[in-house]
Amino acid sequence: MFACKDHHSWRSNVHKYFRFHYSYLHGDAYFCIPEYPFRGEVGAYNFFLSKEIQNWYASHGKLSPIHSFTVVNANDKFCHHLDSVDTFFKEQLEKRGIKVEYGKKLVEVSKDKQTAVFEDVKTKARETRPYNNLYSLIPSKPHNSLVESGLAPAESNFMLNVDHETLQHKKYPNIFGIGDINNVPTTKTFWGGFHQIHVVRNNLYNYIKGQDLNALYSGYSKSPIYLGQNSLTYMVHFYNQKEGKLNLLDKYGGPISVIRYLYWGKMQKKKFLSYYLFKTWGPPGGKFMTRFFALSAQKK
Repeated sequence: MFACKDHHSWRSNVHKYFRFHYSYLHGDAYFCIPEYPFRGEVGAYNFFLSKEIQNWYASHGKLSPIHSFTVVNANDKFCHHLDSVDTFFKEQLEKRGIKVEYGKKLVEVSKDKQTAVFEDVKTKARETRPYNNLYSLIPSKPHNSLVESGLAPAESNFMLNVDHETLQHKKYPNIFGIGDINNVPTTKTFWGGFHQIHVVRNNLYNYIKGQDLNALYSGYSKSPIYLGQNSLTYMVHFYNQKEGKLNLLDKYGGPISVIRYLYWGKMQKKKFLSYYLFKTWGPPGGKFMTRFFALSAQKK
């Protein structure tokens, strides 16, 4: 969600990210993170990019000296399932001079008045603030049909109550879950969802055939972290705080992160399209179907 008054010269195809990053010239700017769980954790954090553009504007007088930029986080963490990434965000926010407020959530926006209402998640006290630039990730809410049917009970955070490895529902064995709807302790990302697709494809076939569910989801999750206008690194992890080999590689914006950014901009669009059009099997196998060994072999 993006809330900002449109400039009269903007065309309808001007992207919301462009409006958020490049239209801010003065006053108070906010980046709002809702209560966990929500879609876009880590992957949708673009406040480092915002700060870099603000510094660029300030260097040649386009940004007024009367301005502030604040990240409002309803939680006490930026990444709930990998502490090293959470620490990285907090260190970088302090280093870059970005103010952070924890334990407050955005509950109401008036675009015409350009005001936002924030609520303390503990005391429920509310405060109305004027803004000149506002960006918020969308808070999540339960699917009533899943809750009422018992598929997503309160004890599973009103998400699909599946086994963390087989992704089979714990109560209804003929139901499997894929993606953000699953109540599994890992960061919800595009690549994580694709790894789950292969697990469910294999296990659903085996279930129909009366065979063992031998595909086990490792909790794999991967997401880009935008460091600036031309550099990025990645968060990569599995269940239980286990880091991937390339987690936070070149996290301070060196040559590797620049190359990865260029690759992301030039190649990823084509790769994603091939996934959606079923031209390839998608990660982790790419053009090859991901296969799974028997459970006895995995344990060895």
